[in-house]
Amino acid sequence: MDFVEVVQVLLYAALFAVLILKLKFFRSFFVDRRLIAIVFLLRVLAGVIYALAYKFYYGGGDTFEYFDSSRLITQLFFDHDYKSFLKLTFGINTRPPDTDIRQYAFNLSYWNDMSAYFLIRFHAVASIFSFGSYYVHVVFFNWLTTLGLLYLFRFLYEQLMAKKPLVFGVVFFVPSVLFWSSGIHKDGLSLAALGPILFAASRLFIFRKPAAQSTEAGLAQKGWSVSNIILFILGSWLLTIERNYWMMLLVPSLVSWIWTVNNPRFSWLKFLIVHAIYFGVACNLNGIFPQWDFLNLIAQKQSEFMSISEGAVTVPVKNVDATFSSLLPAIPLALYNCLFQPDVLQISNLRQFMVALENVAVLFSIIISLIFMQKGFSSRQRSLLWFCFTFSISMFTVIGITVPILGALVRYKIAGELFLLMMAVILVDHLRIFVKMMPPFVPQEKS
Repeated sequence: MDFVEVVQVLLYAALFAVLILKLKFFRSFFVDRRLIAIVFLLRVLAGVIYALAYKFYYGGGDTFEYFDSSRLITQLFFDHDYKSFLKLTFGINTRPPDTDIRQYAFNLSYWNDMSAYFLIRFHAVASIFSFGSYYVHVVFFNWLTTLGLLYLFRFLYEQLMAKKPLVFGVVFFVPSVLFWSSGIHKDGLSLAALGPILFAASRLFIFRKPAAQSTEAGLAQKGWSVSNIILFILGSWLLTIERNYWMMLLVPSLVSWIWTVNNPRFSWLKFLIVHAIYFGVACNLNGIFPQWDFLNLIAQKQSEFMSISEGAVTVPVKNVDATFSSLLPAIPLALYNCLFQPDVLQISNLRQFMVALENVAVLFSIIISLIFMQKGFSSRQRSLLWFCFTFSISMFTVIGITVPILGALVRYKIAGELFLLMMAVILVDHLRIFVKMMPPFVPQEKS
């Protein structure tokens, strides 16, 4: 990163920060726009650190391979071959590629990998405005992901209005979530896609008025507006492209949440029924659609990670073979890996120490929330609690079974960690903690 790139990054970051401060759109998230600008700039800084870490410690990695591959496409634009540029950037990844772009597609990495190729598309478009600087792309990337996370924040805030600072802190300031979602990779886009999906779903599929409607907060539902439909479709499309298994795991939790918010009675039972039916069907597709059978997918993904794990720092996993009898015993170890790895007794470097420290902090937060649990929950809070629980546990289960590489495990589990911490936010009576720590002063009467 030379001096010119530093100046470019600073100028573009300042420009987008000013837009946040000036555009009325950002008022709709009920946060001071100066704070949003600070969050955006912090994410840009984290994204640059992410890039430098990968460049100097991992030789560049996937994040720079996406950028390098995009140069060929961008060059077509500057060579005025707009037809090829548009087909390579916005066209479908046909196999084999169309004849007129085949010579280019064969020279591109990840043509047959739709999720990775999406990032090549992003770099190809961004390079037109960035003078070919990867680090300027970090600014563009975090502008987009910040928007997605703002929608996630607003969705959660509308369910937990009294706990606004805690919700904001979990969405934007958890160290691992901040770091891994700020670098140009699939994780940031996937996490950002959850925001529009959940926010739009709360508008499209919740048919009762909010429990605590506020004119000042502007929380009245808009229902089936075009903007909500577009948000839901875009978020679902992006998540399916980037992390299709996130989408597969989100579906039963989201359906259960919609059902229980509209019909609150026996919410835990409804979550159980939906998940039992969903995974019961998904795990018995082998005779019909074997490529979509959930057990087959888990076994295949574990095998793929095992094949590239040589030489990496690994954690123990139980082998699965696309059967329930092998899957069920693997779940406890999978959850342990996501919650406790790296083992504090086997830490070998500072990075592992930081991850272990955050694991302790997350578990400590859960314990504190149980000790200082609030006494009553609204129906919406109960539904959200079960949503966070089922989504995070299913995420930890799949990732913990399939990913034996410690570095990948830490990166892939960020969504599960975020929603696990949201459980703590829902459970805790934060005002009670403050009273315990700083009891009110009662003046003594003079005798």
